[in-house]
Amino acid sequence: MASPEKKTYGYQERDQQQREEFIAQIEHMEPQEVVYLDEAGMNSQDSDYPYGYCEEGKRFDALKSGKRQGRVSYIAAWCHQQLLAPDRFEGCCNRTVFELWLEFIL
Repeated sequence: MASPEKKTYGYQERDQQQREEFIAQIEHMEPQEVVYLDEAGMNSQDSDYPYGYCEEGKRFDALKSGKRQGRVSYIAAWCHQQLLAPDRFEGCCNRTVFELWLEFIL
């Protein structure tokens, strides 16, 4: 059973018709033609939990650093059971970063 603090997000911009068209398009592809790409990133403060436990009726107080720290991101592809073109970079992934990775690394 999921915790009441958990939240699942969907994207407001999601277009169900486009999604169905894309799924129909890739259903006709051979598995070896499909390359999966993913990007993920971590902020240095991502390890701070937004909740804590203490006596009922009491507020849980904690301290964390107020210093801004960088984000480290990773991007890679997966095809034929192999990891392809893994890369690490500072900051967030945007269109420019993604297109450079496609052109020069993948």
